[in-house]
Amino acid sequence: MDTRIIPEGNLAEKALPPQGGPEEKGTHPITSVLKNTFLAFLTSGALNVAIFVGAKGAGVVFLMRSPGVPDAEAITILHVLISTLVGTIGAAIVFRILLRFAKNPVSAFQIISFVVLLLSFSGPLLLLPDTDVLGKSALAVMHVIVAVVIVPLLLRTLRPR
Repeated sequence: MDTRIIPEGNLAEKALPPQGGPEEKGTHPITSVLKNTFLAFLTSGALNVAIFVGAKGAGVVFLMRSPGVPDAEAITILHVLISTLVGTIGAAIVFRILLRFAKNPVSAFQIISFVVLLLSFSGPLLLLPDTDVLGKSALAVMHVIVAVVIVPLLLRTLRPR
């Protein structure tokens, strides 16, 4: 039982510790994470489209093979945007889970992001046999762009305002 005497007036708020709310330790407002995820998608999506269009304009051919389809098909801007969206949403989900459950969410998120980035190179480098080296390099750079944009933006949600 708390038996402190609380002064009346404006000092009462200063005397009591803050009550719960969304800024409690271990949580963060979902709106900040959503806002920065959306900003990361817009930024990395625009950069990835620019790289894709520039590479295509330079003559790079982007081809992929879909399961069950015998012929290679062209990778389109829509494929680039969907992949960018999946990466940003996936990062945001992992970040939110780590905020909730990890002892050190920043370090955990940075390590997981780096490992996922390395693993993501398997797509352009190994799974696209019909895409030339320049195309694979451009796709790998697009993966780096998503990571370089999303990680700092999500970590920014932890900075005090």
